[in-house]
Amino acid sequence: MPDLLDIEAAQRSIPHAGGLAAAVDAQLEQLRRACEAPDCGLAMMEAIHLCGIHQLLVPMWLCECLGRCRMLVVDAHVATWDAALGRPWPKGTKLASVRCRMRVKKRIHHEVFSLIKADLSRSINRILFDEVGELACIAVSGSKAERLYYESVKEGSLNVAAWRDAARGGVQRTAAPDGIGSTD
Repeated sequence: MPDLLDIEAAQRSIPHAGGLAAAVDAQLEQLRRACEAPDCGLAMMEAIHLCGIHQLLVPMWLCECLGRCRMLVVDAHVATWDAALGRPWPKGTKLASVRCRMRVKKRIHHEVFSLIKADLSRSINRILFDEVGELACIAVSGSKAERLYYESVKEGSLNVAAWRDAARGGVQRTAAPDGIGSTD
């Protein structure tokens, strides 16, 4: 499994390369709309995280959202941060299952990154996801591995295809707007 610092360094190496900038902007726009809702906490935290990992200035709408939530607590309109931000997980959520899914998703992303880093000419396709899914530490179908990988990218993880293209000399391809689909 590659070192997390390798992935973070790779993430920073292409903060606005090609389609990545458009994908980040689209994610931030989607999160901006979600932050307009009263229970905006998770969307706000996701937006802050996205700005941080891509080394972006925090947009004014995000500062205002954070300020509104903060004032609800500071001015004693609500007693808890959950009341100000909304519950991070719906009542009844099995957190152990959520953690397990997250671990598998991270492993899949790390394995895809490792395989592409080892061979920059390799395609990111179903054959790759079948191989990753068959690993003992992952053990999921290729289609599930693919779905979880693209969820990870949509949530702000490194777009390995964009990184690979930049490493190969700057050839950029724009991914589908939802982040799912062929990257070659």
